[in-house]
Order: sequence, then C-alpha cells, then structure tokens
Amino acid sequence: MEIAELVLKYIQALSWPIVVLVLIWCLRRHLAGAIARLSRVDTPAGSLEFTYDAQATQEVAAELEAERAREAPDAEARDRSAPPGAAEGQEGADDGQAEPTPDSISWRLHAIRDLALLDGQLSRVAGMAERTATPAERAMVVTRGWHLAGQAVGAAWHGVYGPYTEGPNDLDPRASMRDLVRKGISPTAERLLHDLGSLHDRVTQSLEDPSKNATIYYVRSCRSLVGALNDFLDQHDG
Repeated sequence: MEIAELVLKYIQALSWPIVVLVLIWCLRRHLAGAIARLSRVDTPAGSLEFTYDAQATQEVAAELEAERAREAPDAEARDRSAPPGAAEGQEGADDGQAEPTPDSISWRLHAIRDLALLDGQLSRVAGMAERTATPAERAMVVTRGWHLAGQAVGAAWHGVYGPYTEGPNDLDPRASMRDLVRKGISPTAERLLHDLGSLHDRVTQSLEDPSKNATIYYVRSCRSLVGALNDFLDQHDG
C-alpha cells in the first residue's frame, strides 16, 4: 500500500512538467512568434532611436527644401532676363537637347497633376499621423506615406520618360529616382528617398514601433520629396 501511494505521488509530481512540455511542443510556433515580438527593439530607447533617425530624415528634407528655395529665384531671374522667344530659339543649340514634343509636354503636365493629387493624399495622411494612438496605426501611416512617396517618384519618372512599356507598369522607386538624378534632380532627393525607404523597412520588418513624433516627421519628409519632384518637373524642359 505504501509503495502504491509513493508511486502515485511520483506520478502526480511529474504530471505537471509533462503537461507543460506537451503544451510547449504544441504551441511552439506561437511561442516563437511571441519571443520574436519580445525581442524587437520596442523599448523606450529603441523608440527614441527611431525618432532620432526620423528627425535626421526631416533634416535631409529641410536641406532639400533649402535647395528648392535657392533655385526658385535663379529660375525666375533667368525667365525675366531672357527675351521673348529666346528660349525657343536657343533650345537644343546650347545643350544638344531636342525641343519638347507635344507628347513630352503632355507627360509632364499629367505628372504634375498626379503629384498634386498625391500631395493632397499625403496631407490627409499627415492629419492621420497627428491622431494616431497605437503602434499599429503609426505603422500604417508610415506604410501609407512610403507608398505615396513611391507613387510620386513613379509619376515624375513618367513625366520625364513617358509611358513605361517594358514589362509591368510598376517601377522600383529607388531605380526610378536614379534615372531622375541623371536627368538633373538633386541627389539630395535620392538621399531622402533612401532614408524614407530604410525607415519604412524597419517598421514593416517589425524591428521598431515608430513614435507619434517620428510618424509626423516621416510624413512631412514625404511631402518635401513630392514638392521637390514637382519643382523638378516644372523646370524640366524635356
């Protein structure tokens, strides 16, 4: 009798560890995901680091806006100093470029219109950034901002190069921006796009949760990029 009671006590003592091991085995995939989420850099220090990087991107955007401000008076001065019809007469003679065709003018005007629409959408996203209350909402705002910025780069590319006929009409914004830099847009715009893409990748890969301020900085930087693309198309003569 005593031996039977002893065996029973051993079984009772071992039952819970066995149950726990079975549960861990059955839920191993869910537990792995939970551990991955816990290992994310979502501590206050990580959030501060992301905010700092988003603010640094905002500084790149401010640098781009300063370049736009410097270029605008120069463009106006050139327009005032040139006699009527001089630009048409000299176009292509100095730089070897052909005169704009009706198609190229149409591409550019359509692109400028699309950029205005995208900026309007980013304005609404900026309002969303001000009202975000959860990490999921802020991640959604960053993702939406990146997609609109990418569409803006694509619109500018189409405004310069025309319809894309080689394969799917879905260009990589980074590759498109490299093409635009070759056409004369500031390399600062390419650097800004790169920084925006890096921040977006960090959010989508669940490495960090953006703070509210970081989200606001991000959308502002996207709008600065759209403004630079618009100015570039406005000055681009084909």
